[in-house]
Amino acid sequence: MVIIHPFTIIYILLSLMTNHYYGLVFLYLFGFIHELSHVLTAKFFHIKTKEIILYPTGFKAKIDDFTHLSCIKQFLIIIAGPLSFFICLLIINNLYYFDIISGYGKRLCNQYNLLILLFNLLPCYPLDGGKIIDLGIAQVVDEFSCRIIRIIISFFIIIGMIFIIKSLGDLMLFSFVLFAFISEFIHLKKNYILFLIKRKITKCDYKIKVLKKAKIYRFRNNYMIDSKKRILDESEIIDKIIKKQ
Repeated sequence: MVIIHPFTIIYILLSLMTNHYYGLVFLYLFGFIHELSHVLTAKFFHIKTKEIILYPTGFKAKIDDFTHLSCIKQFLIIIAGPLSFFICLLIINNLYYFDIISGYGKRLCNQYNLLILLFNLLPCYPLDGGKIIDLGIAQVVDEFSCRIIRIIISFFIIIGMIFIIKSLGDLMLFSFVLFAFISEFIHLKKNYILFLIKRKITKCDYKIKVLKKAKIYRFRNNYMIDSKKRILDESEIIDKIIKKQ
């Protein structure tokens, strides 16, 4: 189900008044194809999508949590969005071939298509680029450290975006990234605990990792040897971590 956010209606009306609706149509079309690519790939791995919301900055699919999947499957769901760039490129070329859009329209559509690709590949969480970087970081550090690192990376990306804001569209994209960053920062511990609770009730088939400290690695089946030489399984490690929070 596709839902239109109230602010989006206002943004569309403003675009109609300023004759920017032509580009907006294609921007939203390519954005929808981008999100649909995520949705269809997630569905292939039996992950459901609650809804797709149209914000002023574009579409956002609310896909059910898939962090229990293997790293490769998660990567495929994430990368499906950026790869839709080539599908959109094919659509643009066909629209131009059949004289549905002009040469100027083709150039404009290519710009929007490239914008969606580059924006989503920014290494800023929760954009696709940030999620891909996050998967890589999670291979080598524990989950809490991974979340700290992605906040730090996102912070520097936001600082960089401040210096390239030139239009209302840039400001809208910046506002989206800033809001996501603030939400991630404020709910850091809450989201981490929710991850641990879900991890406790979800069994994943990962390689075993033996630890000396109470930590959880996302793509490992974690065990810990405590000071009394006892072996704690992942469920016991999670209980230990939650008690310290």
